Amino acid sequence: MMAKKGEPESICLSDRLKEKGLEPLYLVEGKEAFLRKRAVEELRTFAGPNPAETRFEGSKAQLSQVLDELRTLPFLASVRMVFIDEAEEFLAKNGEGLEKALQEVTRFKKTALVLETDGLDARFKLSKLVRELAVRITCDTPDEHGLLRFARERARARGRSFAHGADSALLDRFGGGAGIQVDLGILDGEVGKLCSTQGDAPITLEQVEALACSLTAEDTFAVVGAVGRGDLRAALEALRAVFRDGAVVDGERRRQPQAIAPMLLGLLAWDVGRLYKARSLLDAGRSQNDVVSELRAWRERDVFIARARAATPDALRRAHALLREADRQLKDSGEPFEILTTLVARLALMGPRPKAGRPLARQV
Repeated sequence: MMAKKGEPESICLSDRLKEKGLEPLYLVEGKEAFLRKRAVEELRTFAGPNPAETRFEGSKAQLSQVLDELRTLPFLASVRMVFIDEAEEFLAKNGEGLEKALQEVTRFKKTALVLETDGLDARFKLSKLVRELAVRITCDTPDEHGLLRFARERARARGRSFAHGADSALLDRFGGGAGIQVDLGILDGEVGKLCSTQGDAPITLEQVEALACSLTAEDTFAVVGAVGRGDLRAALEALRAVFRDGAVVDGERRRQPQAIAPMLLGLLAWDVGRLYKARSLLDAGRSQNDVVSELRAWRERDVFIARARAATPDALRRAHALLREADRQLKDSGEPFEILTTLVARLALMGPRPKAGRPLARQV
């Protein structure tokens, strides 16, 4: 394995390239698309300008085609690189004869085969062989400490740094405390936005609060507010409105479900995370005012405090489990609107019931 979980993979890959140069077989493996893309780009950059490149789709690639490309010496280029997306599909389809072919690939001098995948099935003998023979670049989402290192690294790459606590505040807005895997592409974009502010002084907590992604904008926060009140109908109506109209992020309205779902999931996770912190502070004897001030829960503060007092450890664990399951389904390419609808409904049903006689929310 190229790096421990939590380490930015490009740093380890850079060290390996400096030490060994370009090697004949790479496995770029993990759920985090941002890290996979960055690893591939680093390999391409190291290969020099205009390398001979061929890319195959794993579900369609034939072993004979791939081997023909690999055996062809690069013309007017120093190396030849062959990329295979969805490598797990390629292995499953071309298992027969692939073991011998991989042994041949490892002896190539001017050719590199790069297998890209969300993850190989460790139960299969061929998966184990690939991991043994290849330079394996793991691209899993970092843990909390790794996310902090990632944010700091991306800031340093842009000539900036974070003041004490500012990087943690940035992660809090993505719900990391609730056990949700943060989308590194979105996080990198947020760091880039913060680094674009004038000057080269460290990024402050105030700048993070002012400029970080507008996940608490009225259109998206309406979902969380309704969930917190236990208002199932209003929560689902707000959710439908966001997916129908899009959400305003960085001054632009995004309508792609694949972009909206992770942002809403992060916001819901942030809300559960701050609820957990509020309950812990109350249990420690802190006053309501202290809790509201420390967590900046000024919006519907009385409702928030009531939720914190009513929250039990078992309920918080169930909420975390629901969030993690939705996160897994999204990363497995599930349908975003269906996943968020189920999640929002279940979280809302865990909350307090609206008072009898309350007018029903307007239909969208």
